[in-house]
Amino acid sequence: MSSLPRTRPRLGPTLACLLAAALTASLPRPAPAAPADRPAGGPPPSGAAFLPEALQEPIRGGAELTLVATLPLKGEARGVAVDGQTAYVAAGDRGLRAVDVTEPAHPVEIGVFDPPDVELWLEEVRIREGFAFVATYSTEEDSSLFRIFEIYSGPDPLLVGESCSGWRYLPDGFDVHGDRLYIGGSTGRYPFLNVYDLSEITEPRILGASDRSGSGTFYAGVVVDPLGGDPPGSVLHVSHQPWYFYSPHVDRRGEFDWGYAPPGWASASRQVLVGDVLHQADASSGYRAVLVDHDDGYLRTLGELTTIGRPTRIAVQGDVAFLVDRWEGHLYAVDVYDPNDPFLLDSAPGNALDVATDSRGLIYLAAGQAGLEIYRLRRDRLRHRRQ
Repeated sequence: MSSLPRTRPRLGPTLACLLAAALTASLPRPAPAAPADRPAGGPPPSGAAFLPEALQEPIRGGAELTLVATLPLKGEARGVAVDGQTAYVAAGDRGLRAVDVTEPAHPVEIGVFDPPDVELWLEEVRIREGFAFVATYSTEEDSSLFRIFEIYSGPDPLLVGESCSGWRYLPDGFDVHGDRLYIGGSTGRYPFLNVYDLSEITEPRILGASDRSGSGTFYAGVVVDPLGGDPPGSVLHVSHQPWYFYSPHVDRRGEFDWGYAPPGWASASRQVLVGDVLHQADASSGYRAVLVDHDDGYLRTLGELTTIGRPTRIAVQGDVAFLVDRWEGHLYAVDVYDPNDPFLLDSAPGNALDVATDSRGLIYLAAGQAGLEIYRLRRDRLRHRRQ
């Protein structure tokens, strides 16, 4: 696997991005439609089948989600990722904020990227090898699809690179593996799934894009299988909502070989691959565990939990999956020790929009206007697994 290059330039928006925005400002654009889960709160779509108030699955096992701390932040906390003892929060139009969580009960904001008079909207964060990759909702004045920040040399995130789409994009899931970034979503009318080369971290270069489209559809839940394909790490798992679920092979030139599209799973909003189990947050049917054969690409469902709202974000720590329903703001803890038979441990109401975990067992929520929330799952070790 190629490593990301180390660099420390401090850059503002690149000239190329500014020119791209200027050149396309007067061109006809697809009418941007926010993804279904973008608003903080608000009623679920008509026909929503799974409401937290009407849980059918009893909570089994001795466990309790406990709020440890809340840290108000400027902006709206939309996405969160944790690196060591620092949490990075994508705060919408107030940039990227770094929070020291060494003492979980007393989190402290220690750094920020929030330039004045710059229109931006930061949405979702991934951390890789000392860099923070942040998906960006494109605006009239900012056509970037994602931004790259160096976070290893100081508390303030340093902007070192960004994409230049030239059009408005609404990303809905991305992943980084080696020197490649894969990102999907919608233009507001048509789907996109792009591959970028990160070998020059200050100038990410688009390598390829999906040739499978469809008006009103979008790509979501992009995740790389680090063991899949030849070479390993060249297979993605992604949903083309509301139609198909794909596991395409992407070669070094960025060209897609789509292969077989298994039935089902098309509504997976986010996914986490742990070993050979793909954990899915499915906005239509709850939580799902899928077995992945890294050699032949075969997938099959192991177990499902269909009574926990409409989850759209997920993080996995040990034998517990934490899922967030962005419509209701609820957090769910699901025991996945046996992925064939997942069960609900506990749930907590709130304002959650995204979730991350760390090696200490702490749960971090991007909680919209409430800022950053930190939880702990307290478990009765004698009861938390069924005999």
